[in-house]
Amino acid sequence: MFYRFYILKGDRKSPTIYDTFDEWNIVCKSFPYSFIGEAKDLPTNDWPDEDGLEVYVPKEGGLRLKPQTIEIEFVCCDMDARMRLKEFGSFITGRDGTDVMFGVYDSYTGLAGYGAVYQKHKPDIYYRRKGTKEIVVFSMEFLFTEPLRMDMIIHPANGSFNDDFNDDFHREYVY
Repeated sequence: MFYRFYILKGDRKSPTIYDTFDEWNIVCKSFPYSFIGEAKDLPTNDWPDEDGLEVYVPKEGGLRLKPQTIEIEFVCCDMDARMRLKEFGSFITGRDGTDVMFGVYDSYTGLAGYGAVYQKHKPDIYYRRKGTKEIVVFSMEFLFTEPLRMDMIIHPANGSFNDDFNDDFHREYVY
């Protein structure tokens, strides 16, 4: 099984999936995540004439979560990595005519999320030697306006996920 990082664009019920390796020779090196996220601040009242703090908690639906900012590290290894990065950058920012907001699916962690928006690029390593492929390591920061989930069911518009990805653990969630 190969570790794959997918970008989902278009209709949420049936998105078009883009495998970063197949499309741009880019792999995800690091996907630090919080599968629960951080709770939004609860409304409180600190009455000066009473002990403690009055906290208003939701009666149903559980705690609401804050949006997450996640920095994802990528590696591109290609004979023309600069061209691949330019294409990937246009795609991520929506300058190629696709949506600005997108979703992701990380096959290693099983996390998926919609409402991702590009925030910034952080270059790290650029290596080039005559006769070999260029190697570029970089990070991108994304704002996830919705919490990441481990149980998202995805029905791709453009076929199905790669067979080497659909192992038995994830098969029930992706079809």
